[in-house]
Amino acid sequence: MSTYARIADGSVVELFTVPKVLAHLPISDLFHPELVWSDVTDVSPQPAAGWSAASNADGTWSFSAPPTPALLPPPPAPAWGQMQAQLAALMTQVQSAMAATSAAK
Repeated sequence: MSTYARIADGSVVELFTVPKVLAHLPISDLFHPELVWSDVTDVSPQPAAGWSAASNADGTWSFSAPPTPALLPPPPAPAWGQMQAQLAALMTQVQSAMAATSAAK
């Protein structure tokens, strides 16, 4: 089965694998003629939606993956004193809730 990339505005917007029952038809017969398709069956690595696509002089297409986004560094761990203060505040909230529950009975 053949796999095609649909290209719009210099990007791959979707992939389409031709079902066996339609394999005898050219891709141009399966879709509107204004849609641009490129056979990527044997392209390695196979492009995916979001990849850029550039038309070559010989009518073929070149594909490139989007750049990998930079990873943000993890936030700094809270200091021991901050963690103790957060725990104390949570304990106060729990104790208040328990007291309110006991008073309501």
